[in-house]
Amino acid sequence: MNTISTVVGIDISKKKLDVALLVNGKIKAKVVENSAAGHQCLLDWLDKSKIQRAGLHVCMEATGVYYEAVATALHDAGLMVSVVNPGCIKGFGQSENLRNKTDKADAALIARYCA
Repeated sequence: MNTISTVVGIDISKKKLDVALLVNGKIKAKVVENSAAGHQCLLDWLDKSKIQRAGLHVCMEATGVYYEAVATALHDAGLMVSVVNPGCIKGFGQSENLRNKTDKADAALIARYCA
């Protein structure tokens, strides 16, 4: 059984992925294209963070069809991937009394939800 120590939240849109890597309560952010090249760039960035892929849990919202390619690419690369109902993320954000609504803030919210 793998021990999950680090989570990644991804806010997905048609053209880009806002990524939040949550490590020890701190967020590292990155934006990549929502394309095969962008997915590889994301994997390279995660590898540079020196965190074992087996210890990562990636979480994203089910956003139309735009999440499917990145979810598949990350799963095929050996990462644990969860696709969550957007209503759950919204409710979690309300429980934190969040008022910021930016892609970067949403990615961090998804990472905290995943944790």
